[in-house]
Amino acid sequence: MGLGIGYYSVDGVVISFNTIAAKDMNGVPEDFAGKSIFDLFPKESADFYFERLEKAINTNEIKVYEDHVQLPNQEKWFLSTYTKIVNSEDEILGIQIISQNITEQKEADEALRQSTHLLEESQSIARVGGWELDIASGDLFWTAETYRIHDTSPEEFNPTVDAGVGYFLPESRRIISEALDRAIEHGEGYDLYLDTWTTKGRLIHVRTTCEVTLDDGHPVKLTGIFQDITDQKEAEKKLSESLADLELAQAIASIGNWLFDPEVGVPVWSEEIYNIYERDKKLGPPHIDEYKKMYSEEQYNIFTDAFGAAMNDGTPYDIVLKFISPNDKEKWIRAICKPDIAEKGAKGYFLRGTIQDITEHKQAEISLRNSEEKHKRYVENAPVGVFIVDSAGKYIVVNSVACELLGYTQSELLELSIPDVSIRKEAGDTFQNLKESGKLGYEGLLKKKDGSIVQVRLDAVSLPNNQFIAFCTDITERKRGEEELEKHRNHLEELVGERTEELKAKMEEHVDLFDMMIGREVRMAELKKVIKRLREQLKDNEIIPIANDPLLGDDAD
Repeated sequence: MGLGIGYYSVDGVVISFNTIAAKDMNGVPEDFAGKSIFDLFPKESADFYFERLEKAINTNEIKVYEDHVQLPNQEKWFLSTYTKIVNSEDEILGIQIISQNITEQKEADEALRQSTHLLEESQSIARVGGWELDIASGDLFWTAETYRIHDTSPEEFNPTVDAGVGYFLPESRRIISEALDRAIEHGEGYDLYLDTWTTKGRLIHVRTTCEVTLDDGHPVKLTGIFQDITDQKEAEKKLSESLADLELAQAIASIGNWLFDPEVGVPVWSEEIYNIYERDKKLGPPHIDEYKKMYSEEQYNIFTDAFGAAMNDGTPYDIVLKFISPNDKEKWIRAICKPDIAEKGAKGYFLRGTIQDITEHKQAEISLRNSEEKHKRYVENAPVGVFIVDSAGKYIVVNSVACELLGYTQSELLELSIPDVSIRKEAGDTFQNLKESGKLGYEGLLKKKDGSIVQVRLDAVSLPNNQFIAFCTDITERKRGEEELEKHRNHLEELVGERTEELKAKMEEHVDLFDMMIGREVRMAELKKVIKRLREQLKDNEIIPIANDPLLGDDAD
């Protein structure tokens, strides 16, 4: 199953859930990011959990709680640790909650409790009957309890050896038959656990014993008890299943339990602790010299000081330790000890506690810290202004380019919010649009510290923790160039318009002249056709035209 890991902001908003945490809450990680504790739980429960967050914020200790959570149509139990997350400058980034779903363990504990109760009940009631066999006569006597165990009475059933043996299951029948033969022939007693049917067909588990009475060295009488141990057997089965469930739960949670009796001097480990330490169970817990090899001197001193104070003074401890496993793995554990104040011997208090493998948690913590530093460098070294604001629009992170852009120092700018540098009345609406859509891009004006105006390009997106990041570029020079370009373009259009009008007037003059020339050519062509017809008519009438007549002469063509 693994561990559910969730990260919350200081105001109780979910930054992220891993898959297991989301599944434990009957959802997927995307269902919870950006939601407040008050969105996830009823107000009373939300107030309760928020108070825990505040306690974790105000302490450097890891807080551990066991919770009974009522979900829709389901209830669950969780063992949770609350850890404050800070950066290298001790600034609080949020709270990490690691939860182990211990519902199965709780159910196993309840089953164990019920099994123990049944076992104690069966022992108190005993349910033991007696029997006696006269070997010579073959007469078999049962006490009233033996009849009751067999679901019968003296009026309903006359017991015999063969009849009694006949009710046992085949394998049990073979065992009891051989045991009776040895008792009758060789005087050997027995103490057996067998399975048999009652006269009503009810299967029961029984314990039957036999003591042999000898006369002159020969067996003459067999006497024993007949005990119904069905409840005990079922209780043992449930107990075994519960223990198996508990071991499984410990393995899943990587939590083992241990005991230490100072009078004995050797701790008792559950199997999971051996797994955590990667140690063969056959070797037993490590000797003190072996601990020195696993832990650094500093870690070893922390452990031995805490253990000594617990054993000698009854002081509980809850510490985190780092060690090197036999397989050269660097591992972290959380060790908890609760001395039994009421049980102190000559050598100290009786101790009990747990050890949990928190290696993954530590590695995640280191990874988160490294990631935070890396992102911080990305922001600071970005070639554009970077602003990160909270849900109220207050600046919480700004880089040096952003400070230079607006003329503020970093500390000054972090005291301001979006309206303080905006000259647009619609700034609030724009920020609200960003909240609703999750992204925004626009060009606008910002007010610098000295009151001057800078034109900028802003591109902003939402972050998972109800924060928003904006990338800002100074476009003042670009805008100035665009304005100059626009002026030149307008002037050019004016010049083009004027020249176009001049050309249009010239064109109209040329068109008129062209039309006149075309008209003259048409008329000359028609005149030539008339002259040609006249010449043909003169020729037909044998009339000779006047020499050098410009109309009818030879050059008329």
